[in-house]
Amino acid sequence: MTGVEAGRALCRLLADPARPYRAMWERRGVAYRGRDLNQASVAKVIAAYLVDRGLIAEFEEGDWPRSRRDWVRSRLSGALLTHLDLEVFMDAFGFEDGERDLLRHTLESDSTPMFVPGEIRLEGLPDRSTYAVERTRDEHVLGPDGRPAYHRTTQTVRALVDDVTACVHLHDAGTATVDVAKGGTAGAPQQVSEGVWAVVIELDTPLAEGEACELVHETTFDYPEPPPPVLRRAAPRHDAELEMVLSFDEARLPAAVHLSTWATVSDPEPVSSASVELDHRHSASATWTVARAGLVGFSWTWA
Repeated sequence: MTGVEAGRALCRLLADPARPYRAMWERRGVAYRGRDLNQASVAKVIAAYLVDRGLIAEFEEGDWPRSRRDWVRSRLSGALLTHLDLEVFMDAFGFEDGERDLLRHTLESDSTPMFVPGEIRLEGLPDRSTYAVERTRDEHVLGPDGRPAYHRTTQTVRALVDDVTACVHLHDAGTATVDVAKGGTAGAPQQVSEGVWAVVIELDTPLAEGEACELVHETTFDYPEPPPPVLRRAAPRHDAELEMVLSFDEARLPAAVHLSTWATVSDPEPVSSASVELDHRHSASATWTVARAGLVGFSWTWA
């Protein structure tokens, strides 16, 4: 994913003395001679915002700008700017609605799609443009061996046209079967791209335009060995809410857990991460309401 033009536009807004954003970071350190921005000062504003949101602990605030200076630099340059990263900058500085829309549109134009055109083959499958998944909740439980023990997905699907009879579930695990507990019947997985499989879910009742239904399906994984330590989902094509709950067995707890973003499905490592803590049930949860490109989710390392 590239967002060079969006990164430039973001920097122009932050550096503009006629807007309030420059004063916010200048209070933490003025720009060096010949520079429009002091990126360390911008990072301090971001760190304070992350503390306010509970995404990092207060004791981490002082060290965050120094430890994440490469993250800040790569986002401001646009080299690794994702939609979620952009939302962090805009929320931290309180950008106005018009400025937000402009930046989002610019990044949308710059962005590389999650799947490279021509590599994913959906011919013969239900048209995904005929419906919108308005809400998704993933519950993912890992067993004592580090393998997925339980995965349950609840979705609200709304028809955008009349007579929607099926939808498509995409996942990146070839050793998985999908069973629908409510709302429809799942077909067999079929590979549609390298590392991507599709399952067609036939709805119990066809939907007219504007009608919605709830789908509940459980995914069973048959990994011969522990899979990569990630739980992620592609950003939706429509305004939607994504919620994930990740739970670990007490017999095998992680060393660290992060909220992460990936630019494309083939990326082995996240392009951005923020540390999160497990609760007393050894679980972490997160909700995304803005995720227009790439993938979002959790990544973790084992102890």
